[in-house]
Amino acid sequence: MNILHIGKYFSPFNGGIEQVTQSLAEHCAKAGDKVRVLAHEHERGIIGADACGKAHAPGVTVKKVPTWGILMFTPIAPLFAWYLWRELKQNPDIIHIHMPNPSAFWLLLLPSARKAKWLVHWHSDVIDDQASAALRLFYRVYRPFERWLLRRADVVVCTSPNYARHSGALRDVQHKIRVVPLGVNVGRAYCATTSEPDSTQQPLKLLTVGRLTYYKGHRYLLESIAHLKQRNVDVIWNIVGTGEEETNLRKRCTELNLNLCVNFLGRLSDDELQQQFRQCDVFCLPSVERTEAFGIVLMEAMRAEKPCVVTDVPGSGMSYVVSDGVTGRVAKRCDSYPLASLIEDASLQRERWRQMGINGRLRLEQYFRSDVVAAQMREVYRGML
Repeated sequence: MNILHIGKYFSPFNGGIEQVTQSLAEHCAKAGDKVRVLAHEHERGIIGADACGKAHAPGVTVKKVPTWGILMFTPIAPLFAWYLWRELKQNPDIIHIHMPNPSAFWLLLLPSARKAKWLVHWHSDVIDDQASAALRLFYRVYRPFERWLLRRADVVVCTSPNYARHSGALRDVQHKIRVVPLGVNVGRAYCATTSEPDSTQQPLKLLTVGRLTYYKGHRYLLESIAHLKQRNVDVIWNIVGTGEEETNLRKRCTELNLNLCVNFLGRLSDDELQQQFRQCDVFCLPSVERTEAFGIVLMEAMRAEKPCVVTDVPGSGMSYVVSDGVTGRVAKRCDSYPLASLIEDASLQRERWRQMGINGRLRLEQYFRSDVVAAQMREVYRGML
């Protein structure tokens, strides 16, 4: 098969969608497919080697379009249509469109794109309950093109049945939807548990990894740790990541007198991040909005045999990835008290929670291995031709 991926960015930009695109492209190339990727350059004004086409793996060629800046989370790339027109000359069988990405709308205006089958990979909706007024206004312009693209698509792939059911944007294309989860390379950077079982007398080590932004729900976990402190439950929470909420979170941490048990680690190298996964007892992702469409970082924790605590956000794939009571626990969103109760249980029942971490690794290997996911996607491709 001849496959063209249309993405927002690509490696070395380290985002969830970009990791998925790279993994799928490399696995399909290994299976004998011809794979090309067209994405934006993530640094403004850069025209690198990728702009001319660079092989990232045998059978995978990547081209990047120079950008002039970003407006409403959208790369400004006036030359994208021209690059896309050139890529379509390669006569792809499948155009794999990773959404959201407004530049993909150029496909609707290029007659040569109609020769191929279109797969829309729906990673997330554009707006959620907390979207700004400016973004909602932008979406009024964006939505007609989004509808047009979905009507034209032959298949729409969602990453979880939860998201497929709850996405308002996909309400009219339910008959086109196929569910293919995200996947990770199980063998790479696997952090086996090597330390001795911790005593309940030692602080429970929590870890959160991700951008410090409103929908991640860090503030509720801060409140829950304050509750635990009142109950004399010792925890240490390491926070990896940066973002616009960092100042507010640090201020709230000081107000709650939690500076001795909450550590803001900022950005870490891959090796440092893997060390954090290795050393933690429980991984927490207390997100509050469906913007957390899947939670690929959960699979990083499962790879390290760590139990996970997530929240019951309607439509999010978090509670699909984490099996409640088997590989971790699902708490009520936007509520610090249920979070505190689950973390207290993790501190008191450490052996049971370690077993949930082992179960998570097994679930990862069964359902979320990158090669398994790529095989499922290739089955979808074959069904389109």
